Amino acid sequence: MNPRRRKEIQLSLPAPSRSVATVLPPVAGGAWEVRARAHHSFASQVPFEEGEVICSRLVRHPEGIAREDYRREEWSPELAAAAMFHWKTKYRKPAPKKEPPFREENAEELLQDLLERKDAATANTIYILALMLERKRIFIERGTLQDVDGGLIRIYEKKDGGETYMIQDPKLTLDQIAAVQQEVALELGWIKPPQAESPPETESPEAGEAEAEKNSQEEIDNPPQERL
Repeated sequence: MNPRRRKEIQLSLPAPSRSVATVLPPVAGGAWEVRARAHHSFASQVPFEEGEVICSRLVRHPEGIAREDYRREEWSPELAAAAMFHWKTKYRKPAPKKEPPFREENAEELLQDLLERKDAATANTIYILALMLERKRIFIERGTLQDVDGGLIRIYEKKDGGETYMIQDPKLTLDQIAAVQQEVALELGWIKPPQAESPPETESPEAGEAEAEKNSQEEIDNPPQERL
């Protein structure tokens, strides 16, 4: 690939997976329900402190996939072994709601809307939105899982709120990423659609005849003066 073309594309393919574990069933829409970070320990119900390092894991329950958060001293190898996936993170109190300081946060609103639709046709758009939010350091990739078809599921955590997003990686090429990114930008109104050039105006025969008649009448009313 031409190196100059590579620079034109803002988004690039993510780095190789850091970890792959546990097989997941396929899901419509290319993503799983968001899991919010708890404000207290799952084991002791003790509230977390601001900036405290906690241990989080995803586990399979009869009703679906659940997230559990523990204090560091409560964590054990047994909890890790029974998890589908686990990681360490810092607890942050929810920030007060305010107007988004970056337009990129509109991408999160669109992502939430697409996740609720559970439409397989939006899988590429969901993935690109997650990449955009990761590039802006709004999302952090914590690792990966694998579905029954061998597909890759990327696990993202929102930096401030701690919500967990499980996004299917559709294995897009660089050219496909650029195309979907363009669609997302149009959807969010970041760029305007190109306007089609209007065809040049052609003079109708009637207009031409009227103009000729007008010129002829002006010559009659104002004849050119003879030179002396």
